Amino acid sequence: MSSEEPSTSSKPSTTPPSSRSPKGTCAVCGDVANGRRYGAMSCLGCIVFFRRTCLRNMKYRCQRQGCCEITTETRCVCRSCRMKKCLDVGMNPESIQIRDVIGPRRPRPQSRSPQLPSPSSSLPPSVPEALNIGVFLELQKNQREQHCTEEEKKFTEGCVYMKNDYHHRATSSDINHSLKLAIEDSTDFAAHFQFFQNLTEPQRRAFLAEYSIAFMLIDQAVKTINEADDGFWLMQNGSFLGLHPDFKFDEDMADEESERCHFEFVTQLLSTLAAPFRRLKLSDFESTVIKLLLLIPVTQPVLRNQVTQNFMEHLSMDAERFGEIILLISSIRCAVKAFYNMTKVSDLFSSENFEQVVRDVLVE
Repeated sequence: MSSEEPSTSSKPSTTPPSSRSPKGTCAVCGDVANGRRYGAMSCLGCIVFFRRTCLRNMKYRCQRQGCCEITTETRCVCRSCRMKKCLDVGMNPESIQIRDVIGPRRPRPQSRSPQLPSPSSSLPPSVPEALNIGVFLELQKNQREQHCTEEEKKFTEGCVYMKNDYHHRATSSDINHSLKLAIEDSTDFAAHFQFFQNLTEPQRRAFLAEYSIAFMLIDQAVKTINEADDGFWLMQNGSFLGLHPDFKFDEDMADEESERCHFEFVTQLLSTLAAPFRRLKLSDFESTVIKLLLLIPVTQPVLRNQVTQNFMEHLSMDAERFGEIILLISSIRCAVKAFYNMTKVSDLFSSENFEQVVRDVLVE
């Protein structure tokens, strides 16, 4: 044995689990660490998972006697073992700060209405002059992984089998859940920017009223082109809105007019979002750029120019593709308006069926 090889006969280290992972490595899953925010080196995905689990007081059950291996590839398979490992490596629920929704830190009078969800972590420092799209690309990746842990309950009766999985027709509860996820995820994006942090809470709600819907539709379009058959639009949790002729429109529609509106709405989503997303084979980087351009207002020209410049460099000056992707922003905004129209004509989308935290954003 070479003298340079480490000895295997030394006593086991007594160092706490939270510090045994290599520097810059998540102690939970082994991914690239984002920091030691809750007591252990952890990646952004595990930080988001740990925070939401604690704040929602969620309880999980392992199907394999609590011995699942947690790695970057398997961390979304068993939430019970993932949470257990978070605690084992030293992540502390008491270190989570419950902030004032998405509002400023100054004290304010108590309100009877439920608060909007706070960003998944403490407000990050505002984006510096050199905007790093990679930060948002990683955040989007971890949010979508988190969506996998929010999957619909699997059952076969009344479901559609698509691409090796069963999917049920979306209910009002699924729509509400999708909106709630979108509000949380879009807030996490927006909270990186000083212009958003400077808004009052009512201004932030007004801002998210459109942006969170756009954010949701982008994630749903990506899920649809990857996991759905033709004629189906998927929510983040895998439930669907459908046009397939073998299925009746049974989403508790009151009359033929609301049924027609439903058909036209899903047709619009499939033709103006899913179709171009599929044709362009939109990358994760490109969907992140679209979210940022929808997020950053024209009153922030420096930030918008940075995103645009980074995007053009990414495309190696492919002007035609650049133009096609930028045009998607207009289609997304039209789809947001169509979504709001559905809340007025369809029982499925009625805001009366949504939680207060969702209504606070959607309803003025």
